[in-house]
Amino acid sequence: MSQPYYALVLIAALAFALTATPLFRRLAVRMNFVDQPNARKLHNQPIPLMGGLAIYGGIALALILFGEAFYVRELAGIAIGATLCAAVGLWDDRNGLRAGTKLAFQL
Repeated sequence: MSQPYYALVLIAALAFALTATPLFRRLAVRMNFVDQPNARKLHNQPIPLMGGLAIYGGIALALILFGEAFYVRELAGIAIGATLCAAVGLWDDRNGLRAGTKLAFQL
């Protein structure tokens, strides 16, 4: 991938993620996908989750739309791992997982 393609993918991923983040924030609030404050947390208001999903989606969309086909195929293993990590993170945000379980999926 030449330098202009790297820049195009980077800028597109940033634009997509910045555009998707407020949408996912509203969706998280609507679906009650929020982190509630408690004695162990520093925040005093509910914090919407799903920001990682917006970033993941922005990167994936940029690669699909602007990445060179050869390199996108080469990244298939990384994409599968990133998808698994994003899914586990989303599951953890909603249901909570033990640290060992999360680590096992990430490894």
